[in-house]
Amino acid sequence: MRPIDADKLIEDLEHDIAVDQDILHYAGTEWTERTHTQFDLDCKQYAIYLLTHEPTIKTKQVKYYDEDEQVWKVGSVIVDE
Repeated sequence: MRPIDADKLIEDLEHDIAVDQDILHYAGTEWTERTHTQFDLDCKQYAIYLLTHEPTIKTKQVKYYDEDEQVWKVGSVIVDE
């Protein structure tokens, strides 16, 4: 398993979608360029759908004391169900 920051990934995909929509808006009459960009747009929208509908690992935020640095820190731990 490889945990990822799905929120950041969704944010990046939404940015890319906005760029793709601009490309489609300003695209010339070249059909292949328009088709390729629409395909990219559809794939990114589907990726966002998958990321928002897949189960997530439940975590909770905890405060702990780091003995090495001698400071309080905030982190996340996985919640056992």
